[in-house]
Amino acid sequence: MYFRFLVSVVLVVLVSLVGIEIEQDNRSLQQEMLSLRAEQEKLTHQIVSQREEALLLGVTEQKLQALEEGRIALPSPQNPSQLVQSQDRSLQ
Repeated sequence: MYFRFLVSVVLVVLVSLVGIEIEQDNRSLQQEMLSLRAEQEKLTHQIVSQREEALLLGVTEQKLQALEEGRIALPSPQNPSQLVQSQDRSLQ
């Protein structure tokens, strides 16, 4: 009789420990999601400000749209004679 009670207590403790571990993992993943969202928001603001700056410098809206869609290639910063096609399609 004591053996069954002891086994059930051990089982409850093990389930509790597993639950605590899952909760800790969940919290760390939530913190990572929050930091990624903050970084995404920061990058979004950076894109908006650079787009506004480009418009102020006289780049037309059509050229910006074509650049975002990848229809216009830009010179490579390392080798200006080589054109680089945009790899990022996330803005579409």
